[in-house]
Amino acid sequence: MRRFKIPLIIAIGSLVLFALLWKNQNQSSPWNSDLFRLKKAESITAILLSSNDASKGYVKFTKNAKGWTVTDGTRSYAADTQSLNDLLFWAMPRLHLKNPVPDAAKENITRELAQNATKAVFYSNDKAVHTVYVGSPTPTQESTYMYAPDTERPCVIEIPGFTGYLTPYFHTDIQQWRSVYLIDEEASAIQSLEVHYPNAPDQSFAIVQDPSHFTAELRHSLNGPVAKDAQTGLLLGYLEMSKRLSREAGENAGINKNAEAQKNVLNGPVLAKLTYTFTDGTSSTITLYPMPVGSETYSLDTREGRPKMNETDLYWASHSDEPDRLWVIQSLNLQNRLKKRSDFLKP
Repeated sequence: MRRFKIPLIIAIGSLVLFALLWKNQNQSSPWNSDLFRLKKAESITAILLSSNDASKGYVKFTKNAKGWTVTDGTRSYAADTQSLNDLLFWAMPRLHLKNPVPDAAKENITRELAQNATKAVFYSNDKAVHTVYVGSPTPTQESTYMYAPDTERPCVIEIPGFTGYLTPYFHTDIQQWRSVYLIDEEASAIQSLEVHYPNAPDQSFAIVQDPSHFTAELRHSLNGPVAKDAQTGLLLGYLEMSKRLSREAGENAGINKNAEAQKNVLNGPVLAKLTYTFTDGTSSTITLYPMPVGSETYSLDTREGRPKMNETDLYWASHSDEPDRLWVIQSLNLQNRLKKRSDFLKP
């Protein structure tokens, strides 16, 4: 029996030693590979992104009953929930520590992070629960330099299965973090919607809703007489369809940096004006303008090359909250909103 024990002990010891050697061989960092990951992302109630470059400022996100708001200290807007969810539920829980930066690169990368990194702090019920500093991409642009307070040097961070760097997820441009919806309310919260066509006033209309009784009235204007031959189902369907109105995502439209061009649009012809009044007493007005085109844009049905005067698929829009700022709206988002008064009347 004893002669079997000794080989068994040796075999077990060899397996343990092999396991330890294998672990050390694959361990490229003294820290856990999930050190940078955000655990329990669903518990986060606020996020602060603050750039070490003072000129880029900061943005702070706060969760509320309707979603998220974003502020830069002077302005506050509804936040782009999709982009925020990408950061919070896709990127942060998957951060993987690939390796610490080597000694030869430590000083330069540390200096770069100190100057330009973005500090990301995640809060749960006003308590900071996770902090990382996000820097520039690695030379291959397949990973990102980051630093965590629990490390003594920057690290190379990746997301397994994702090829690319993560710096753009942590920018501090409030305009890019804004919700893409110029209007985002439940249909039941719309007390009235007035659509005015300056060039076709006879087709302008107003819909006044009573959400508690699922009824709606069609009028020429908010204070005008009620149209007796309107179809209630079409009116309610229109309000449901109009509860959200989105603009193009991405950076702020370049025209906002050209005061003269911006002024020409705002003082130019108006295609339509949509005025929403909500049950909480607030209101919003969306003003739509045709978008002039360049000489190289032609309509599909013009074979001899006559240039169009206006785009058929893009419009400028302004919101009453910031009447001097222009946004781009695609016709796809407008075609069912630009109904005429006659569309709601019984045949």
